[in-house]
Amino acid sequence: MSKIELNDRYHYLSVDEKSVSRWYDYFGILADESTGVVLDVVEGRNQESVDSLQ
Repeated sequence: MSKIELNDRYHYLSVDEKSVSRWYDYFGILADESTGVVLDVVEGRNQESVDSLQ
């Protein structure tokens, strides 16, 4: 996945988490709320994971 360009503008961003197995493996998701486009996905659901979303 390509990183977000600095000149791209997103006005309605959302951060969510998703469990992908019954063993509680989580992913953090950064998405454009108005279009539903996923901008970035990271493993984990802690502060460091959210901080690494770009």
